[in-house]
Amino acid sequence: MNEASPAPADGDVPRPDSVHRHRVDFSLVRARQDPVRLEADVRYHTRDPHAITISFCYGRLEWVEWVFARDLLASGLGAPAGSGDVRIRPSVREPDSVCLHLISPAGTAHLHGDRYQLTRFLQCTTRLVPFGDEARWLDVDSFLTRVFTGRR
Repeated sequence: MNEASPAPADGDVPRPDSVHRHRVDFSLVRARQDPVRLEADVRYHTRDPHAITISFCYGRLEWVEWVFARDLLASGLGAPAGSGDVRIRPSVREPDSVCLHLISPAGTAHLHGDRYQLTRFLQCTTRLVPFGDEARWLDVDSFLTRVFTGRR
């Protein structure tokens, strides 16, 4: 199921503190075992216009959160992208799927996500903040205040 908060219509200006989210279907790929279906919440916040957040629900209520560049997701939908802890590429075997490889000190995860849902999510984020316009949305003064005061 795909739930999305409304993105602004063409010509509408989003609020400076807009959040957009989608539910995206993922599956955790495990060696010599059946894949495990994961619920994922994908979010974009105009306060951090370069980043997206994917939260995976694993187990009952255990959420694992990853934050990475929106550009990385956009690139990875069409070709292999990423060289660090997050790598994304189109699936070779399943054209409707995207492979997401995550590396952390706790281990690695190989996931397959629904390409259509991720593409739709990116289209909605682009309506909020077009690629290349991210700098207009950065509030450096607020960021520095949060850094030096310890407030979030």
